[in-house]
Amino acid sequence: MLYSFIYYLGVTTSLTALGSSALYYFNRPVFNNLAAKIGWTGLNIIAFMQTTFDDFFDISDNPLSVEIEKVEENKRVVSYSLSTGVTTTSSMIPPSFDMLFIKKKIDDKTYCKRLHADSNLGAITFIPAHKPFIQIELKYDEHSLEIHDYLDYFYIVDNHILDTIFLKWYMKYWYHINIPESYSLHIIDSDVNIVELSPQQSILIEKEGYHIVTREDSDEDSDEEKCEEKAIVPIDEENSKDK
Repeated sequence: MLYSFIYYLGVTTSLTALGSSALYYFNRPVFNNLAAKIGWTGLNIIAFMQTTFDDFFDISDNPLSVEIEKVEENKRVVSYSLSTGVTTTSSMIPPSFDMLFIKKKIDDKTYCKRLHADSNLGAITFIPAHKPFIQIELKYDEHSLEIHDYLDYFYIVDNHILDTIFLKWYMKYWYHINIPESYSLHIIDSDVNIVELSPQQSILIEKEGYHIVTREDSDEDSDEEKCEEKAIVPIDEENSKDK
């Protein structure tokens, strides 16, 4: 039975390759059009399968995922320092930081909302967004790596992700990789659009999609520089309630 299957599969593949070669030789425009349609159909099938079966794969086995998913009342603030490469959890916003998240559990799922120096703590909202991306691939030097496995924690409306600081933390925290200044992101979104992001671009999550943000050259100050004047502010339950 197995040998018969392999035989017929080989014959079918050979005939398909022979027919494609003949079509390519005698009518290249038709071949190119057919190849594009087949490729697009295949991409849609892969996207459908990945979206359908994503919920069957649990990422909480990763020790770092477990740490992110802990939402203790006194340890809901996650901060990151570029200079030390250290991620800490606490109950307060530190006096300086490069990146900051507030954690909250909604329907047994943990989300992380990013804050900046000018964030209004009394107006923090946690509105889960529909998953905007099917696949995200990071390319740097000679390396290529799919990195979308842990982004579900950050699909919150108005969340700012995939900028350089976010990527440096994200790659170090989950993949133990230090990325260079030069890289590119290749994205397939939920509508099977293909998008490429440079280090000057990032993503703002929306309820039903996303917005690409392009950084101006004059806006290259890090979050740490913008946050030096912020005092240590306790995060209490009242301040983090949804509006």
